Amino acid sequence: MSSQSEFHPFSSLKHHLFSRLSQTGVVIIRCMVACIIVMLVAFSIDLANPSWGLLTVSFIGLRPDIGSLWTKSVARVSGTLAGGFTGVVIIIVFGDDPIMTIVSLSLWVALCSGFITYYKGMAGYGGFLSALTAMIVVVENVDNTHIDTLIYFAVDRVSEIILGVFAITLSAALIFPQKNHRYLQQVIINLKNQIDQLVDSATITDQKSSTRFIHLHESTTRKIIEANTQRYYTAKLDIRIARISGSIERLLFEYQSLAAVLIILRHHCKREKNMASGDRVQDTQQLSDTRFNQAIQARIQKNQAHAQEIIDALASHRAMSKMPRESAKDTLVRVKNYRDAAYKATASFLATAAAFVTWSATADPQGALIVVGAVILIVLRASQNKSQLDSRDIVGATLHLYIIIFLIQFVILIHTDSFYILAPAFIIALIYIIAGAMADPKSIFWRINLLFFSILMPITNPMTYDAADFTNRIFSTFVGFMIAYLATELVRMPSAAKLLRDDIVNVRRLLYRAMKSQNPADDAVFRQEIMNYYLDALNLDDTSDRVLLIRWFNAINIICVSRNKLINANLTPSETALLDAGEQFLKRITVQIDYPGNTKQPFDNVLSDTVYRLLDDAQRNLETTGTQNSLSLMMWIDAMRRYYESVYGIDSQKTYLNIRDSSRQ
Repeated sequence: MSSQSEFHPFSSLKHHLFSRLSQTGVVIIRCMVACIIVMLVAFSIDLANPSWGLLTVSFIGLRPDIGSLWTKSVARVSGTLAGGFTGVVIIIVFGDDPIMTIVSLSLWVALCSGFITYYKGMAGYGGFLSALTAMIVVVENVDNTHIDTLIYFAVDRVSEIILGVFAITLSAALIFPQKNHRYLQQVIINLKNQIDQLVDSATITDQKSSTRFIHLHESTTRKIIEANTQRYYTAKLDIRIARISGSIERLLFEYQSLAAVLIILRHHCKREKNMASGDRVQDTQQLSDTRFNQAIQARIQKNQAHAQEIIDALASHRAMSKMPRESAKDTLVRVKNYRDAAYKATASFLATAAAFVTWSATADPQGALIVVGAVILIVLRASQNKSQLDSRDIVGATLHLYIIIFLIQFVILIHTDSFYILAPAFIIALIYIIAGAMADPKSIFWRINLLFFSILMPITNPMTYDAADFTNRIFSTFVGFMIAYLATELVRMPSAAKLLRDDIVNVRRLLYRAMKSQNPADDAVFRQEIMNYYLDALNLDDTSDRVLLIRWFNAINIICVSRNKLINANLTPSETALLDAGEQFLKRITVQIDYPGNTKQPFDNVLSDTVYRLLDDAQRNLETTGTQNSLSLMMWIDAMRRYYESVYGIDSQKTYLNIRDSSRQ
């Protein structure tokens, strides 16, 4: 059999079975097996508190793909090591000074919360585990400064967590495994289909389709970001994917630009509809439209062919090895502004310090859970990107946990005290909670249940049965929850208007940096950051014309990306002159960057006339040559026109050709 016709029957069967099972079912089966492994090993080698290993399983096992699970495992171990080291240092240096101990731990939790808010992906996830582990080490060693004991405790906690990592990774590798390249292939397939839907939506110009197009455009941008994140972390774990990571990254950036161009295509389709209904248009204008649409369709076909090439390559490692090597321009990109991070960090500092003070004031043996509850919930709020906490979620989750754990421990286990009853009872309850968390991934209610079920359910060796102690544990945890809630209420997030202004400042800085750059490597950073600011603005602003907002961001996107390509392209003398004139115009309109429709600057008719003259020149150049450079020049100048007019809130439905036709009739 030739190498071209590889067939692996067992691999194909597993892939078929995986596709037939729901993601929730796969995750539940894997977590069930992993929990059994953790409990068997923990009870066999007498680990004191396997709850942290079980927490690891439930928290990192929610993704059905092995790539993301490996990523979370690496992040969890790294964050645990960093947090454990920090906790040991805090106790050794400040253990004799309660105030400095509280302040130093609160500062660390605040830094982790700010880091989580400022970054996403593996970096932010590691921050969550770092805060959690440091808190555990400090809380359980406040009266102990002996180095040997501290190190033993830290190693014990790390061992329990690594056991959980090993268990879930092993179960994922054995139970319906979906390898890195297979999962990434499916991500690209889904994105390719999404682009096809966006193209179809762009060509349907009735009023009802406008809302669908906006929704698809926003959804496509999110999928591009998610695909790039998956590519980045998968490439870090698989050198074969890293080899072609640059080609995948280039495809995603091409899709980003295409999504921006499709807005222009949509307006051209509207114009053609008007022509069909009887509008009079000159032959040269029809020729320009035809060449423009042909160029766009050629670009769509080229992008989709590139996507299919990558999809075919990701089908097997042999196919990947045949693709040319292309490294990616990877960067760690912040996705939130400093004000958002600062507010959440401040709330985290306040919650941690207040929880510690409350614990000290009550002197309750279970008071450590006050700090545990406050820290985990306040950091969870940052990782889930929640502006506020809902007290109903907190109260409901606490009661829900109390009922479930009470039934397991004091109705079922107290009569048997057997591992063979404990294991299935615990696993069934955990399966129920995992299913709820997967059904609503953004729910704080289910996240609290997921994280604290393993903490509050006393999976200890030996088991204990003390109803009063159990109730006290639940109550102490609830007090910690409420401290976190009050901290978020006291340090309320800034208004959406302030956060939007921050985004505009960041976009302005990003635009100025892109205008000064002639390095293609900087293009990758710009593309990633502008997408995140665009989505952030859509989330924050629900009052403005969303079409106008989308056009404003896409105009900035095309301005910078097209400019970078044009200054490095082989242009004709006439195209070079047009590029130089466009550069001068760009400098004039970007002296002040204003939010669409909110500028206080007077409209400059001279600048408006200038850009239309440049567009006339660009269109004549396109009609003459029909090259990709001539199309890029026209789109670049038209993007500057759209940006300038969107700042003043001028009709977002207009395109250059619409306006020019109406002015010449």
